[in-house]
Amino acid sequence: MKITQIYNELRGKSSEYAFNTILVPNFHGVYLGVSSSGRPCLFIDSGEDKLQEPSMKTSHITLGLGVDYTVSVSGCTPRVMQLDSLLCESDEELDERTFISLVDGFLNTIGKGEIKRANLITFFLSVSKLFSITQAKDLESERQGLWGELFFMAKVKGFGFWFPFWHSEPTRKFDFSGGTKRLEVKTSIGNERVHQFAHRQVYSFGGEEIALASILLRKEDSGLSLRKLIDSARDVISTEEELIKLARSERIAGMDNSELGPCFDDIEAENSLTLFWAKEVPHFTMAEPSGVSQTHYRIDLTNAPSISQTEFEEWLSKWPKTVEHLERTIY
Repeated sequence: MKITQIYNELRGKSSEYAFNTILVPNFHGVYLGVSSSGRPCLFIDSGEDKLQEPSMKTSHITLGLGVDYTVSVSGCTPRVMQLDSLLCESDEELDERTFISLVDGFLNTIGKGEIKRANLITFFLSVSKLFSITQAKDLESERQGLWGELFFMAKVKGFGFWFPFWHSEPTRKFDFSGGTKRLEVKTSIGNERVHQFAHRQVYSFGGEEIALASILLRKEDSGLSLRKLIDSARDVISTEEELIKLARSERIAGMDNSELGPCFDDIEAENSLTLFWAKEVPHFTMAEPSGVSQTHYRIDLTNAPSISQTEFEEWLSKWPKTVEHLERTIY
């Protein structure tokens, strides 16, 4: 049973107790709960050897460690239990749904069995930062870009390959970075293969190898939705870092809800997907002069030579094999 289902079941039951909870299947001492005011929460049995520690709180979420709570498990007589807890403090439905979605992903990355206190603390810190993120001003553009990135991952090597290399923040210069290799995905609606680029995305520094993926889109009500791509990506997430990356992108794109988002013809998008070397496309072949920064321009890729599938696969085979081998680059 998914966490969302458990949450909906709990919300549908009135309770006079401070917290009404259900034991999460396949986990030892892990409970999903709802407060008397309807806010979601996660409880984990502290165990006899875990002492109470100071709580941490933000305007959206509270972390309690070794706190005594009076809870009712599956509607039974309430009892006092020493628990570690993660409490949603927001009354906004959107924040509550985001909280549940993140808890669901967090438990999936842990797997089965016991959750350590250190895991919960790390998760709290990540979620706290996430709730401080606001939506992009241009949601249409942000959602189109996210659709393109997720679609590219799904069609080329799969989410599992690309997630470790995906940007930790959408403001990074490149969508994917691994060692000295960079890849940027661009989308455009219509038949013209013309995209906006930052100069840094096509001008190589220090032996970087930069590839560009171009996708032409056509809106289609019955096409592949951004929501479907997000759900497909979440199904294969294996680490907390990947979960937060996806959740951050969702929140910025205003997709941390049940909205479908934009829908595009996925067959036409796949057929249009073309790859280029940045060094082969029209661009200024010099660094930005002193005093000039954040240069952007439109590039028409129509007549640029594309990368063959064999050449691209050979290039991909040389990317770092695991996230531990990634070189962190600051832009």
